Amino acid sequence: ADPGQRSNVAAANPAVIAALSAGYDAWWRRCAPDPAPVRIVIGNAEENPVRLTAHDWHGDGAEAIWN
Repeated sequence: ADPGQRSNVAAANPAVIAALSAGYDAWWRRCAPDPAPVRIVIGNAEENPVRLTAHDWHGDGAEAIWN
């Protein structure tokens, strides 16, 4: 067990890495190719202060989705 993730076991498990990467890539292909942006409401009493993260940013182009 390595709950602190101190040991990198990726190099010793290339088949597992390949399977996980393939599953992740397949999941991204099933996502909407260009999801409609969701409007973020700023200035709402129910969420004060508003906190935005890098995941709230929607850029233009093919490199907009983090992978």
